[in-house]
Amino acid sequence: MEKLLALIVVLVILLSFALFYLCNILWLRAVKIRKKLRRQGIRGPKPTFLYGNTKEIKRIRQELKFSQKQGTNNFISTLFPHFLLWRETYEFFMDKIKGMIQLIEDATVPVLEAWEDMIDDLQKAIARQDSFVGLSALWKYLPTKSNQEIQLLDEQVRLLILDVAKEQHHYQDSHNSLLNAIIDGAQDGCSAAEAEDFIVGNCKTIYFGGVTRARRSPPSGA
Repeated sequence: MEKLLALIVVLVILLSFALFYLCNILWLRAVKIRKKLRRQGIRGPKPTFLYGNTKEIKRIRQELKFSQKQGTNNFISTLFPHFLLWRETYEFFMDKIKGMIQLIEDATVPVLEAWEDMIDDLQKAIARQDSFVGLSALWKYLPTKSNQEIQLLDEQVRLLILDVAKEQHHYQDSHNSLLNAIIDGAQDGCSAAEAEDFIVGNCKTIYFGGVTRARRSPPSGA
């Protein structure tokens, strides 16, 4: 009796694992993939649990059956008309983005200009502080309006850089850029605070160097 009970328990456990495995393959894995695609703005027809998109495929074939040209060599439109319809409905086309370029520019340019204004204000505040060369070692610790402005701007710029770095790190596997190289360098045996300082410091250095060089470079027609 005990052996039979133990056997039943083992069978129940194995059956549970088998059901979970089948559920993962047939449903959960597809749900995870759809979530990843939706995050990228790619959507598609919503499937049902048991039938998937079979019913919709049959409906599309039936609707397009009499509208197709006879004698056509396009076998895809004959065998898989649902693919053509779904491609036109859900796929990401660059042609659709052309009309949104102005909208993207209107949303992006003000943000970039705000960042540039903040960094310019920070540079000017630091330059004003550097005018007190002899007292600069002690002056930066005084609670003056200039020092408070520098601290506020420095913290805002730091947070902006770290936000961009975190977002870039999320897509690190698919993008190879200078910022990713800086992020990788910051992870080599550094603490969290040291890594943030490393990223922010390098980004500031690259930006200030690029801006200074751009301002000093003569016009291309000169």
